[in-house]
Amino acid sequence: MTDPAGSRLAARIKIPPRYQGFADIVLRTIHAQSVARLSLAAAGVAFWIVIAIFPATIAVITVFGLFVDPKDISDAVTRITEQSPNSVGAALANQAAQAAQADTSALSIGLIVSLAVTLWSVSDAAYGMARALREAYSLPPQSYVRARLRAFIAGAVGVVALGLLYLACAALMVWLPSLGTWWRVLAIAIAIPVGLVIQAGILLVLVRFAISGRTPWRSVVPGATLASLAIALLIVGLAIYASFAPSYQAVYGALTGIILTMLAGYFGTYTFLLCATFNAQWVPLPESSEATGRTW
Repeated sequence: MTDPAGSRLAARIKIPPRYQGFADIVLRTIHAQSVARLSLAAAGVAFWIVIAIFPATIAVITVFGLFVDPKDISDAVTRITEQSPNSVGAALANQAAQAAQADTSALSIGLIVSLAVTLWSVSDAAYGMARALREAYSLPPQSYVRARLRAFIAGAVGVVALGLLYLACAALMVWLPSLGTWWRVLAIAIAIPVGLVIQAGILLVLVRFAISGRTPWRSVVPGATLASLAIALLIVGLAIYASFAPSYQAVYGALTGIILTMLAGYFGTYTFLLCATFNAQWVPLPESSEATGRTW
């Protein structure tokens, strides 16, 4: 059911019958995102994502430091995030270098406690994202204990995935310059669609995990695919905008990196939640998922 404003808009715009079904989905999406207050939810998730970046990187170094030299992880973070002195990347690289100096070569009670506390901090972002996704699908919130436990699991998995991403991106950045021009172009041409598929897969798993019901995977594929493409276009747009907005540095100074990261996190999260809402209107969840949402 559309809202009154959406009904008035639809009455003013003459939509061909062949597009009426799609237009109804769009109107329902606009209404649903307003009811779920996705803009506010995206702002909260973006805040926790920025807050979680630093503990997540420390957790990566702590976990991977049990198997590889922590300095290798720190160097990978530095290679990927090396930016201007006022950027979040520079602060992140400095934090990674300090964390790499700690002894993480063997498990200890202190290390386990420190890792648990760090993962709990990371889980705040997962908790906020899962809650926002359930709102996008008009599902009731889970109990606090269940939601926090699931967020902790998601945070732990996310830390491992982030570590693998750091290593893979760092290796790719070393490997690409060694190629010839045409081979480099070919590698990039292959990497882009592969990256989109991987991103869509991650978003798909995230949505399915947040819904936590007996939902067929194919029911959430459209939203994850659309979100992957939309976020990729958003990243390109933000990169172009940032290149033409040097005044940010003059206005915000040392906070420039944080401001830009927050904006990127907000728009990326809002785009993801909006695509999830569109998916929920396009392919409604089975009644069993809407009623319970208890399956792990």
